[in-house]
Amino acid sequence: MCPECGAEGLDGAFSIVGGPRLGRGVLYALLGFLGLGLGLALVGIALRVGNSPTMLVGGVVRPNRQNPPPEFGDFLILAALGFPFLAVAWSLWKSRSTPLRNSIVWTFHPRGVEIRSGALREFIPHAEVVQIGAAKDLFASMSQLTLVRRHARLGRVASTSRVLYIRGSHEERDARVGAARRWLEDQRRAAVE
Repeated sequence: MCPECGAEGLDGAFSIVGGPRLGRGVLYALLGFLGLGLGLALVGIALRVGNSPTMLVGGVVRPNRQNPPPEFGDFLILAALGFPFLAVAWSLWKSRSTPLRNSIVWTFHPRGVEIRSGALREFIPHAEVVQIGAAKDLFASMSQLTLVRRHARLGRVASTSRVLYIRGSHEERDARVGAARRWLEDQRRAAVE
């Protein structure tokens, strides 16, 4: 305990720094979807290059409606898929070296978890922490850490979740998730004793 302010010590406390969801996985999926559409449109246009705009049917010249040459609408489709594709690709290229903005810090200590984001602070007592879960992003070196909180509201018990996205190598992320889960187990064990 601090002799000046009376604050409890943070012996054994640790912090996990992360950020809000960056959406890189969604951007990769969108890039793939746009790339597939763009590729199919390009192949369709390439297969019709050189086709005649007219065809001879029964001695009469008619417009070629079955397999026409590329038209203005085809290029509009290319633009509608190509510009978003380039914008998403550029965004992903720029974000590969961008540090986490709006960092969020979760500090685990014997009394609970303090969540800090800029000037905002929230404290969750350890007795209200129900579960700490984790999930790995398939497309980026990121993990989602979830803290499920139980609290009473209007006479009913409800639960809410706080989510933190952490980056780093596979081993670093696993170590942080493991430390958070061990903290919860230690708090439960201490509450029983």
